[in-house]
Amino acid sequence: ALAGTHKNIGNVKMAQGKLEAALECYAVSLDIGARPEGELRVADGKDKDMQAAGTYNNMALIYRTQEKYDDALKMFDKCLQIRIAKKGEQSIEVAKLLHNMGALFQWQKLFDRSLEHYTRAQNIFISQLGKDHIFVAKTCITIGSIFSEQREYLNARTELGKA
Repeated sequence: ALAGTHKNIGNVKMAQGKLEAALECYAVSLDIGARPEGELRVADGKDKDMQAAGTYNNMALIYRTQEKYDDALKMFDKCLQIRIAKKGEQSIEVAKLLHNMGALFQWQKLFDRSLEHYTRAQNIFISQLGKDHIFVAKTCITIGSIFSEQREYLNARTELGKA
């Protein structure tokens, strides 16, 4: 419960734009969750590993905003490992994270890596939710915008048409 409280305080700090304070709260949350007395993997009905994954994701989003891209990628990778282990490679949780990772690479103008992650996310969304789901449409729009930015207008049109 204490780790979750620190994570929630971090969420409030992040929403307030107090990014360094949020990172501190998240670090405390992760530290508490990793303590030996915290070895129970379920507390208050919530999986501690998945809570940690969410915390890593939030930290990555802050690092991305701060343009600390290497730190963001490290946090996303930690989150990805947990989500795959807990939910499977074809889970919605993994797809959402791949989408966030695609955005990280897009911000860095690493379009090939960005498209790779967005496409993986899109395939999972389609297989789990169907081609008419809003997550699929949003991913099609994002992929289309990358193609447009690269002046690949036919690919952009095709992708945008799927949305």
